[in-house]
Amino acid sequence: MNIGVVLTMGITGIVLLALLWPDRTRGFRLLERWRVIHPTEAEVTVAVTYLKRRRIWYPLLFLGVTWSVSSPESGSVKLSSLLATLLLGGLLAELWGQWASRGRASAESSAVRAPRVGDLVSRWSICAVAVLSVWPAGLAALALTGVGWARRMQPDPGTVLVGVVVVNAVGWALAWLSTRQTSTGQPRADQALARRGARVAAGLTAAMSGVACSPTGFGGGVTALIGLVCWLTIATPPSRRPPKTRSLNDKK
Repeated sequence: MNIGVVLTMGITGIVLLALLWPDRTRGFRLLERWRVIHPTEAEVTVAVTYLKRRRIWYPLLFLGVTWSVSSPESGSVKLSSLLATLLLGGLLAELWGQWASRGRASAESSAVRAPRVGDLVSRWSICAVAVLSVWPAGLAALALTGVGWARRMQPDPGTVLVGVVVVNAVGWALAWLSTRQTSTGQPRADQALARRGARVAAGLTAAMSGVACSPTGFGGGVTALIGLVCWLTIATPPSRRPPKTRSLNDKK
């Protein structure tokens, strides 16, 4: 592996981490985008902690992308590699967040029913991810049985089939972990951040299924484009924004 590329990507990740390191203004805006009206100081603190647990992985993500940059057969970053590292980074962040929060749940939270994935991710989003996963998986299965046209569209069906299974396993595990996050005693912030985590996971699963597992040729390009559009649509906050409020730094 090219040491210069590794150092460059590592430094880039650290610089990006420094530029995007969460502060209270970013936490405030995140909650507003996810329809938390008039976030309180305590809720903003929860959002800042949430962002820190994800941004800390940026250097690791950039080093993961380095593998595709430095490979002899690839001279540029592959979109599928970037999406894969984002998905893995999100999973690590959720696992770390839950480990760090053990034993700190509020007493009253035990009586509150934990949300299901279906409560956080819309039905159409789940259906979109299912279609984008079943299509390449079904095509790969046909190719494995020896169907000629399917084999031409999916020349490496075994890898694709395994890829679809792994991507969905990681993506939906991440969405499920979002429903299991420990209560911070700030129910509005907890609900908004859980919804964000689950929807980002579902969107990344759609994008990975469409980009990395799509067939070759024109049909594969269309599938990849649909996957990216679904990612952006699923992971985007609701269009209806709360009323404009003062920033934490604004003077009364």
